Amino acid sequence: MKPLTLDGLGRLRVALLAAVALAAAQGLVAAAPAQAGTGSGVYLVEDSGDNVLWFKDTKGVVNDVTIRGTTVTDAASPLVAGAGCANVDRHTVTCAAFSSGRTQIHLGPKDDRLINYGFTHPGLTHYAFGEQGDDIIRDYPHGGNISGGPGNDAIDLRGGESGAGGGPGNDVLDARKGSNEFLYGGDGNDVLFGGPGAFLYGENGNDWLDGIDPVLPHGAFKCDGGPGTNLVENCPPAS
Repeated sequence: MKPLTLDGLGRLRVALLAAVALAAAQGLVAAAPAQAGTGSGVYLVEDSGDNVLWFKDTKGVVNDVTIRGTTVTDAASPLVAGAGCANVDRHTVTCAAFSSGRTQIHLGPKDDRLINYGFTHPGLTHYAFGEQGDDIIRDYPHGGNISGGPGNDAIDLRGGESGAGGGPGNDVLDARKGSNEFLYGGDGNDVLFGGPGAFLYGENGNDWLDGIDPVLPHGAFKCDGGPGTNLVENCPPAS
């Protein structure tokens, strides 16, 4: 399995910044469509001729979200359907088919959970932002860009060609069931588990990086603990 090249590091950071910039330009981060209910909004947003499925917590509620294709459920809080979507019940929203298969998720300030089954075929790019709180995010599709945000987050990547940043806090990032993933611990004492072809970057703090297998292509391609007192195991000798 061929690992991603190092220019993928820059692409991941640029992709996350681009997602925020796009949302701000459309006025969506600061002002999502008006919600009459008390739950998070689910709606479609047009971007370059394609629709993107958005989940946006504007109420500061606890979210326990599962996404399967065009269906979104929240076991913890009600959902309010917006443009292109409709409520099945108080906790379930379905949206019209959208060719892009892209999603953008903003979980808000509480301790939230997200399981994104999404669209499993490669070539798509989707984003999830845990924002504040101690969040749990499990992401199955290819091409994910996941940001934990402030808090002690747990992020599990199971697709491929994806990346995750823990942000401030003591985070656990796990790519053992993915492939060619990029993990950035951020500020804090983090734990990073690599999978085949993974790149692990502990960044600031006292971190533990485990590449799973020092023999390529079975384990991580590169491990870099960054500043701090770090434990680096099962990584290639030249890592």
